[in-house]
Amino acid sequence: MSNSIQQLRSIISNNPSLIWYTNNHDTLSKNIIVESILTSGTWQQVQQVQQILGSQTFKKTFQDLTSHKRSNLRPATQHYFSHYFATHAQ
Repeated sequence: MSNSIQQLRSIISNNPSLIWYTNNHDTLSKNIIVESILTSGTWQQVQQVQQILGSQTFKKTFQDLTSHKRSNLRPATQHYFSHYFATHAQ
């Protein structure tokens, strides 16, 4: 198991309200964690994710989340981070 997924899971463990529907944080995927932080997290948590994953991996994960027909990200969140990654993750 990669160190980065463990670090992401520790963000959730320290802030369990981000993923309130389970207590088992050991099985959460990178995409689930990133989605919940983008949806309900703070700017500091977003910055932690970027530091852990790196800009390119964070951007790719965001693009993966938004490429599906149905996304849990609000349109305003998708719009903001589309512009954010276009500027900060080239």
